[in-house]
Amino acid sequence: MANQQMDVHPVSIEALTEENLRLKAQLKRQQEMYENSHLELIKYMVESERQSKELKRLNRMVSRAFLNTIEIIQAMIDLREPGYYDHSMRVADVARSIARKQGLKEIDVQQIYIAARIHEIGKMSIPDSILHKPFAQLSDKERQLRENHYVIGAKLLERISSFRKIARIIRALSEHYDGSGCPDGLKGEEIPIGARIIALVNVWDSLFFIEQVYQKPLDALAAIENELDGKYDRQFFPFLKAEILMRYSEKDRPTEKQIPIPELKPGMVLSRDLMTMTNVLLVPAGNQLDQRTIEKIQKYQSVDPVQGGVFVTRESIGG
Repeated sequence: MANQQMDVHPVSIEALTEENLRLKAQLKRQQEMYENSHLELIKYMVESERQSKELKRLNRMVSRAFLNTIEIIQAMIDLREPGYYDHSMRVADVARSIARKQGLKEIDVQQIYIAARIHEIGKMSIPDSILHKPFAQLSDKERQLRENHYVIGAKLLERISSFRKIARIIRALSEHYDGSGCPDGLKGEEIPIGARIIALVNVWDSLFFIEQVYQKPLDALAAIENELDGKYDRQFFPFLKAEILMRYSEKDRPTEKQIPIPELKPGMVLSRDLMTMTNVLLVPAGNQLDQRTIEKIQKYQSVDPVQGGVFVTRESIGG
């Protein structure tokens, strides 16, 4: 068999050199593209970090402004209803703890906390003549206004976008778990979870600290237990009980009580200085009221109202 010879096309040195230069140029372009893209990426990352820091700074400013607004609202409520700053903080702290134990998102927990802090805001729009009048002496129209203060407060807040979810919680605080409440007749889980939690904590704090109907924390809890499934959601009661047992005892029973001016009686002893809105010391703490002093307080109320309410010792009212 004859040997077959393959055709070999010789490659010139010039062609190899040209190809080498082409490949080097291509590699250089790729390296430049890589370096440029890498530089752009670094620039993008630096700018993103700068914008992120700026956004965080602005968010912190907004958060501080928001919290300052809450503080101002609470202070204004306390001027109208002395003692309600402490009441709202107690309710807010317990409600937040209960909410977290339900596994809610932190943003929802914080909305519940803020709603609890300012849930009495509607009272700011109620005239003093109605707000401080004994409940039994209120007309039907006045009683309705007092009872609707949650709805009034919600209407004030819902005008501001950042408060709308909080307003929804406050609006529902008069709803009952069995659907017998107001203003919308919501039932069961139709009621926002925040409203169900706050309503339960709020009534306990009112019974023990504000109205002081019960001398023992557990007695106030027992009174609420009779209202479960009617006014209040039963599922949160064990959490409320655990919080109260952990935080309070009979030693925490208030030693003073706020008395509306129309209900002042001779023999009551002031537990705080009685100051007017213009900072006139009307009656010092420790003084026992007599009829003449009571008439003096009532007279000043029409021209220079009492600042912060009238607080008397529980001992002087037989508490």
